[in-house]
Amino acid sequence: MSQEIVGQGTLPRALFAGFAVSAIGGPLALVTVVGPDAVGAGALRSIGLVILLGALLFGAPVAVWCFYLRRSATDGGLFAFTEIAAGHRVAMVQGGVWLVSYVLYLVYTVTQVVYDLLAPSFPALTQHRGQLLVLLPLLMVAGLLLAERLMFVLLAISAVAQAGLLLILTWVVWQGAGVHASSFAPHGHSGTLARGVANTALLFTCSSLPLFLAGSVVGGAITARRTLIGSVAGVAVLIAAAAFSLSALASSQLATLGFPGRTVAELYSGSTLADAVAIVAVASVLGIVVAEFIAITRVGNAMFHVPVKRVAQIVAVIFVAGDVISLVNPDKVYDDMITPSLTALYISQAIVFASYPLLLRKEGTRRPFQVALAVVATGLMLFGLEVAISQQPYF
Repeated sequence: MSQEIVGQGTLPRALFAGFAVSAIGGPLALVTVVGPDAVGAGALRSIGLVILLGALLFGAPVAVWCFYLRRSATDGGLFAFTEIAAGHRVAMVQGGVWLVSYVLYLVYTVTQVVYDLLAPSFPALTQHRGQLLVLLPLLMVAGLLLAERLMFVLLAISAVAQAGLLLILTWVVWQGAGVHASSFAPHGHSGTLARGVANTALLFTCSSLPLFLAGSVVGGAITARRTLIGSVAGVAVLIAAAAFSLSALASSQLATLGFPGRTVAELYSGSTLADAVAIVAVASVLGIVVAEFIAITRVGNAMFHVPVKRVAQIVAVIFVAGDVISLVNPDKVYDDMITPSLTALYISQAIVFASYPLLLRKEGTRRPFQVALAVVATGLMLFGLEVAISQQPYF
């Protein structure tokens, strides 16, 4: 395994870009959740506008991460950022809360894939859900422990496949239903739209995962900053284009879809494209799991000074064991875990953003604009915390 682990300054830019797109959630994964629970049912008529404004709003967190990268470009990621700004103790709290969030995410995401995406899309797999719930994490763990670089290659291939398939889906629906530019105009109450924008911005939160490879990528901080900005912007444009496809349906129809991308593909093209969308979307969601696993190994190394190899082995055991235990009641795993996972996620991110002004104070610099961006980013995470606790969004 030691030969397979991506080391300092050895990760090619192209593979890092593929990792970044996959970490965001992947274009097709986001299409599967662009519905009433993601943006709010009242904002569906303006889904294109909401997506674009949400991406712009998320520019505040991206900007703060980029400011941090100028001072620290290591595989410690958010933990390292917090450490240079607020000290080791606060960083340990931030890192610990972050780890809770993503370890839970590893377990319940696979359950979600098997029971909510694969089985409904391919009914023949329903009787094999238990086996899949164990087999999928075992395969991912084997790849991550034995051939980590290969997993980066697969993530890059998946990112390209997602982008290409999403463009095909968009074109097919444009041909069948026309272009509905009204989705890029405001409709309804401004408060509802604002909440939809904030909800949509939160869909990009996992784009922080590439920060945990800033020390490994060729080009370091410069590559990390450019890729982070480019990947968020690129995915935002792709899913905004897909909004044309989704807006071909009335908002009342869209609100009933549990898997919008697949349903729209079947409606306007047929089962072949629908099945392709389902398969690649599932790969997209599993790609997030792979990205999270890799990030966890890096932050574990930074926090506890345990070799990446050892951290990976520990996390692998927790990951597989968690999914095996979830077989007891898989239908409740997602519902029981998503609230604590998202709560921990937004708290950990809020600590990072709230700590940034402390770094400026340490440096003796006054940059009101940067402080304002940190305040906006912190506020967005606090909004996410409120949503996670009160609404339990599909994220």
